[in-house]
Amino acid sequence: MRNLFLIIMLLFAGLKNADAQSSFKTIDSTSYALYQAQDWKELAHYGSAAIRDGYNYYYLNLRVGIAYFNLGDYSKAITYFDMAKTNNSNSEVANEYLFWCYFNLGYEVEAQEYYKELSDSVRLRMDYKPRKLVESIFLEGGIKFSGDQVAAKNLYYFNGNINHRFSPKFSIYQGYNYMQQEAIWGHNQQHQYIFNPYLNMKRNWVFGATFNLSNYKSYLDFSDSLERTTHEVTQMPGGGKVVDSVINDHYTYYGDYQQNALLTQINLAKQAGTALIAPHYAYYAEWINPNYYRVLNSDYLVHEGQTPLPPTQTTSGSRSDSTSFDQRQFAWQHQIGVAVDNTFFGHLTLGADVNFVAGSGYSRFNVSPYFKYKFGRKVVAYGYYMKKGNYVLSMFGGKQFFNSYDQINAKISLTTEFVLSRRMNLYTTYQFEKITDNLSLRTYQFNSVFIGLKFKL
Repeated sequence: MRNLFLIIMLLFAGLKNADAQSSFKTIDSTSYALYQAQDWKELAHYGSAAIRDGYNYYYLNLRVGIAYFNLGDYSKAITYFDMAKTNNSNSEVANEYLFWCYFNLGYEVEAQEYYKELSDSVRLRMDYKPRKLVESIFLEGGIKFSGDQVAAKNLYYFNGNINHRFSPKFSIYQGYNYMQQEAIWGHNQQHQYIFNPYLNMKRNWVFGATFNLSNYKSYLDFSDSLERTTHEVTQMPGGGKVVDSVINDHYTYYGDYQQNALLTQINLAKQAGTALIAPHYAYYAEWINPNYYRVLNSDYLVHEGQTPLPPTQTTSGSRSDSTSFDQRQFAWQHQIGVAVDNTFFGHLTLGADVNFVAGSGYSRFNVSPYFKYKFGRKVVAYGYYMKKGNYVLSMFGGKQFFNSYDQINAKISLTTEFVLSRRMNLYTTYQFEKITDNLSLRTYQFNSVFIGLKFKL
């Protein structure tokens, strides 16, 4: 009887082992077929489910890691390449993919740990150099189309920047912006230079500084009119005294205005899993050199009388006044804030740049939400919304700097990045802005279109 029981148990064990071998062969052949077909989405889903069911071996982990890598989900890919390395610690394929995962996530210091483990033959094949005098060049241009050609004409814009990588830890970003525009009060142009050295440190820390130097010039030739009316009633015995006045101010500005400014900003960023926190502090200094005049001509008409009778006395006249603005001035502003965001599902990043600004006689809070969405590896969309009052504002580590005192009632920016090749990316940007001009107090809208190209050298 005991022998019969043992025979039955061995038969069941054999059947179970045969079934496991059959399942293993099915999973291995199916995952390999999906790998060959480059059906990355299905391979990621099928393979990760098989691994959860206990099928943990080198080739399956490697294939699933490659699937997530090609889907652009580098964080998940790292998990499976690490598992593949646990199965085979000498795998150069896993090491190379781990290098590119960390590199694409911006963790170049961590990527170097895997780069050091690669053989010379693999390094020679890779399109990577730890040091590049010029790593990339970006060129962008476009037009802001004004909705009110009287208040402000179209604005023309150019942006160019270069990134230098002196080592995996230390890089320098340099940028130049130029814009020009004609408005109702004259025309202006601005040159802006950005110098941004930054240091990549271990454990996903980045420390950097941004120096944003701008030169702004405007040439004023502006005439406008303003009508003011008043109605005053003074109670007196037997009735009331009424004074109605109408004043028409005709003023003209002419001359030039120049402004040199420097923004100095300290940035710190920490990536913790899918979350990013980036505190920053900025000091803005502005040297103003005005050289313009304001000529004011006023006509007035005054009616006086006693209620309830009609006006009994009318007075009219005019006066003129000329004021020179030629005293040099200095202005400053502090800004402290933090950018925080989190990535969901490996594709969607939501965050906000929160800032507090304080200058001479004013202080304001400002919150600007932003997003990023990855449509696989070839297309990425970015966007942000912001508004501000009559103060300057630095965003995104000081690379985006609004140094005009015009009030931005609303601004929406949408950018799409297309990976055209290994060495070229295309950027298309649309922006909507509603602005109240600080001088003329007119409100107008911009609809902007920019095209940019990034060349990786």
